[in-house]
Amino acid sequence: MKQLIRPILLAVSISLLTGCSMAQSADQEHKKADIRTSKSQISSKLITNTEEWSNIYYSTKAKGMLPKPELPSIDFTQKNLLFVTMGEQPSTGYAIEYKDGSVVVEDETLKITVDLTTPPTGSVQATLMTEPVLFLEISKSGYKHIEIYDSDAHLLDSIKTLF
Repeated sequence: MKQLIRPILLAVSISLLTGCSMAQSADQEHKKADIRTSKSQISSKLITNTEEWSNIYYSTKAKGMLPKPELPSIDFTQKNLLFVTMGEQPSTGYAIEYKDGSVVVEDETLKITVDLTTPPTGSVQATLMTEPVLFLEISKSGYKHIEIYDSDAHLLDSIKTLF
């Protein structure tokens, strides 16, 4: 299973400020409502070649960076990348993360669980548009479908592969 998926250390937001928070306590029910709202903005894409990888990387992770960082190398003959985004968010404090061990293959479906974070209720956040993203390097074989779930086992998005 370890060979099937490897997170790339690019689970970041476009803004370097994402995740900054000055308050630590939160109303859990309000936070759950915020996460439900964010779930509707989850989308994913299977990246299968260097051109797609370059386009997505430089339009999200490396957007506006100068000097332009080098594109991380991926062997697309053996692997694909799964790109997952929460879409544009109105402030910092949003995140999408993969936890080791949160992947299974059932009935030719690669099922990946991600953790979604929203800013705590009443916290002070920088007001700027952010786009939390996650890149996961995955095997090219062993599945025909990909499903992305939240930590409460709600389906967020799915992809039918062409292999």
